[in-house]
Amino acid sequence: MVLCKHLTQRKLLTFSAPCLSGESLELRIPSFSEYAESLRRLSSSIGAEAASIGRSAEGREILAVSLGKGRARVAVVAGQHGSEPAPPLAILRFLETLARDRALLKRVAESCRLMLVPLANPDGFSKLRGCLERCGAPSWRCECADARLLSSGDDMNRDWLLLRNPETRAIHRELNDFDPHIVLDLHEFYAVGGCPPRWAHETEGFDAYVTDAPYAGVSPEIQTISRELAELSARAVRSASGFRVELRRVGVAVPIEPSYLGVHAPLEGCAKVLVETWGVGLGTYLLYERVHAHAQVVTETCLWCATHTELLDKAKAVDRAYDEVCWEHYASDTYVISGEGVEEVSRVMKLHGVPHSIDSGRIVVSKDRKPRYCRIALAMLEPSYIATPGKPLVEDLGVEVSRW
Repeated sequence: MVLCKHLTQRKLLTFSAPCLSGESLELRIPSFSEYAESLRRLSSSIGAEAASIGRSAEGREILAVSLGKGRARVAVVAGQHGSEPAPPLAILRFLETLARDRALLKRVAESCRLMLVPLANPDGFSKLRGCLERCGAPSWRCECADARLLSSGDDMNRDWLLLRNPETRAIHRELNDFDPHIVLDLHEFYAVGGCPPRWAHETEGFDAYVTDAPYAGVSPEIQTISRELAELSARAVRSASGFRVELRRVGVAVPIEPSYLGVHAPLEGCAKVLVETWGVGLGTYLLYERVHAHAQVVTETCLWCATHTELLDKAKAVDRAYDEVCWEHYASDTYVISGEGVEEVSRVMKLHGVPHSIDSGRIVVSKDRKPRYCRIALAMLEPSYIATPGKPLVEDLGVEVSRW
């Protein structure tokens, strides 16, 4: 099946409309400055504020929007990979819809408290336009790998444990302060093998996919809510885009290191849904469908919260107890960490709320001083923990861990 016989003539970017004014927000890929201006304008139009929570390695602002007054707390993180434009544009579309539909704005604001981080990797996003200009047409050959990464060359969605980069540190801090019940992790994927002009489902089996939180170490309550929200999100994507959607489960026995946001958040007590639409290398092709798919997921999740607040509160409380049980069951009485990377390990532990002392150039962690997030600490320190993939993850920082 061929998407469009004139596909190679289709432009990937539109530059004519300044600051997106007079043009549907989702129909072009703006510069970072245009994006930030539109985000501030739309946030102000609904009584919210786009506040700076940090800066990227190249000095661009990392913006977050706070909205709503409900008890349920929902965090949305978009744009970790700069080569994936639809999720950041979906946040603009979501805000634009609320500005136009005041009844929906009232329902959303009463249903939940939102923290929107629409452009987690502004440096990567800023590189996207140049990449797409060089491509000239939508193509699976246009992976835009440089735009995907942070300026450091790191993949942001592999940095949620060691927190090496300022972008990840800033957003992680805000997430911990906000303590969400739900995290929506919005992405796009890269389809190989002639896509386009072929559809992604012809080579990948799907045009979009949704993942819940079926990982080792995630509490049953968080898994259950994540599963329900994933099914809700899959329906939202289908109705908004017509895409073929796959609902993925990895398997509860699989240990995956919490360097991914989608694995990290459930171990910190958050229900999580990851949504990915086909989009890397497509530019504006199918952008209407891609943007509306993500925006609809955000809307449906907020409205779901209106009737599930008590369930979310209960899951949080049960998960905290589960976290402490894991610490009591798996943690050794004392961990002693030594080696050249001690200072770096201490930095990471402070960021994750792991109490420790430094004695004669060695880090000491005692079982009787519980971390804020016990399962994150166990993944860093304890090889016997079910969610530790192979070895204690702090050993990647050039240290040895002794256990007593």
